[in-house]
Formats: sequence, structure tokens, C-alpha cells
Amino acid sequence: MELITFGGDNVDNLVAQDPSRPDRLPFGAILVDRSGKILKFNAGESAMSGGTPGEVIGKNFFNDVAPCAKGHQSQGRFQQGVAQGSVNVMFE
Repeated sequence: MELITFGGDNVDNLVAQDPSRPDRLPFGAILVDRSGKILKFNAGESAMSGGTPGEVIGKNFFNDVAPCAKGHQSQGRFQQGVAQGSVNVMFE
């Protein structure tokens, strides 16, 4: 079993070396840019949400895909991380 540390320096390199890697993660993962635009949407998230990458990539996560995540607990933590220059947020 391989341990991937969230926020670790190696996460970007692991995905860059193998672009299919996010789809093999045992959990849903969404990569967004600073504005909340979805850049990547893995197979685990697709299975849980019912959305497909083609339907959501390019859309704003908080406005278009998961408006239930708006507010201090989710979007607020995300915006705080952007402002601090380090975002690594996990939502259950």
C-alpha cells in the first residue's frame, strides 16, 4: 500500500508522472483553481456524485456543481487557504 500525504511535496509529481493516477484513488478528488473552477474530477468523485468529468470540468465548484458547499465551513475555508497561499481542504 502506498501512502500519499495530503499537502506533501510529492503529490503534484505523482499525478504528473501518471495522469491516470487520480482515477485510481480510493476516494473522490476534485482539483480546482484559485477561483473554484474545476480542473480535474476523478472517477471516485464521479461515482459518488453521479457527475462526469465532461459535465463539470470548467464549471465553478461552489456556484455550479456544489452550491451546498457555499458558506463559511467549505467555501470560506477554501477562500482562506487561497488568501494564505496554501489550500488543502478535505470535505466529508
